[in-house]
Amino acid sequence: MSAAALLSTGEEFDDAMADATVALGPAFWEEVLTEIYRAEDAGVKARMAQIRQARIKHASDLMTHLVADGIGAPVHKTDVETYHAWAWHFRDEQDRPDYSCWNDDTFIREWVRDNPEVRVKLDKPGNRVGWTPAMEGRVTLTDGGI
Repeated sequence: MSAAALLSTGEEFDDAMADATVALGPAFWEEVLTEIYRAEDAGVKARMAQIRQARIKHASDLMTHLVADGIGAPVHKTDVETYHAWAWHFRDEQDRPDYSCWNDDTFIREWVRDNPEVRVKLDKPGNRVGWTPAMEGRVTLTDGGI
């Protein structure tokens, strides 16, 4: 008889998993997750990459990104393992990763086009304080008003 057959409800299963987590400790679960991740199943690796990229996208959307003169602006934020995987995809003759793809404007443009989850939202650059049509005709402190 399996252990699952002894548990009749989802709540009992959740309680059993909580007890197992405490009893086995975090090192055990880290090893389990590492083994799952190391599995040759490309679907598992792809799903984990999607989860990491979703977290990166969420954090990126909470930040303000601006264009910096002379430096430029961030275009994408890509998961580290995906970054390295593409370098291995374009490996050189000595079977070493070739990271030059990430310096290629065409590759980056296509990467961002095909993977909208890596895009970085930019705030509009420019002067946020200054003349607007609504300010025309207002009295200023230098005119002696107020």
